[in-house]
Amino acid sequence: MFCLKQYRVKQAVRIYQEFIEGKRTAGGWNIKEISTPTGEPERRDETTYAIADVTGDGIPELHILGARAEYVIFSVKDGEMYQCGYFVCNMCSYSPLKNGGFLYHANDRHEYGEFYEYFELDSAGESTNEVFFSWQSKEDDFWTYQDDDIYEFDGQTCTYEEWYALTRKYLRTTMGGGEAVRDAVEWTRYCTFKN
Repeated sequence: MFCLKQYRVKQAVRIYQEFIEGKRTAGGWNIKEISTPTGEPERRDETTYAIADVTGDGIPELHILGARAEYVIFSVKDGEMYQCGYFVCNMCSYSPLKNGGFLYHANDRHEYGEFYEYFELDSAGESTNEVFFSWQSKEDDFWTYQDDDIYEFDGQTCTYEEWYALTRKYLRTTMGGGEAVRDAVEWTRYCTFKN
């Protein structure tokens, strides 16, 4: 027996594919515009997309990170595609997570630190369940954690060991010893555009 939810998922994915192929627009957006750098109408720049549910309704959304550092999220209702989220990613990043949340990350070049915010979106596209955490270097070695650096998690100052333990829900340590987003949704590179 074919389930209505399965139909809606397939319909959404088909509509998103049409958008990616340039056969559909949504709310004034089209794939050509998203992949065109500002002031360079004949050039296309790296654009990536992901399909993942971040509203919790079981129907995935289309996430597109475009040439102008714009991150646009689209959804489908009643067979129509519409914009349901928008972020600007200048000197920062937003990572959609497999659990439906997001992790915002920014480097502060003046204070030599890293700042994070975990959040989820409600049905109106507003941030909920926010958790903030950060690390600020106090030494000359700006890219290595030191005992006297400043570590904060959800408004509370903590030790490096406490910060590390609390942030493992959101971050993972890479083979090189750096930090990476835990359980991030995989992005697909958009490579072709047909006129």
